[in-house]
Amino acid sequence: MGVLQAGTGRNVVPDCALMKVETRGVSNQVNDDIYQQALRTIAGAAAMYGVEHEVKLMGGARSCTPSQPWVDFIHQQAVALGIFNSVIDTKPQAAGSEDATYMLERVQQHGGQASYVIFGCELAAGHHNAKFDFDEAVMATAVQTLATLALNQAQFGGAR
Repeated sequence: MGVLQAGTGRNVVPDCALMKVETRGVSNQVNDDIYQQALRTIAGAAAMYGVEHEVKLMGGARSCTPSQPWVDFIHQQAVALGIFNSVIDTKPQAAGSEDATYMLERVQQHGGQASYVIFGCELAAGHHNAKFDFDEAVMATAVQTLATLALNQAQFGGAR
């Protein structure tokens, strides 16, 4: 449950409610299964209480596996810069937002190489938090790295 808005008073049964929810899974199949289960649960709860319900899909998230040859190239270029304490190739959990994963998936469907790149730094609070903030000094490192990738991409030996 992300958001639940209902009623106008503590002692009044609300005449309507709004729920905003999101499903996520470790793979597209798992997420699709969870989404379908959520739809069945909502419909079942509405039927149990004899109320109407409406579901509007506002967006979705996909999972996407990065192209390993491109990840290897990014790693090699980042290490060669000599500006990082560490370069991590993979994370066990999904990284990226739905817009990025849709783009990665689309690039790969057309024969391209794709990956999501994260530049780590200290955070004031986690993502999706009102107190979220990051150290802007990391932006110079990110720009330098991305510029290096753009300038050296002709050296990339993987499939395009």
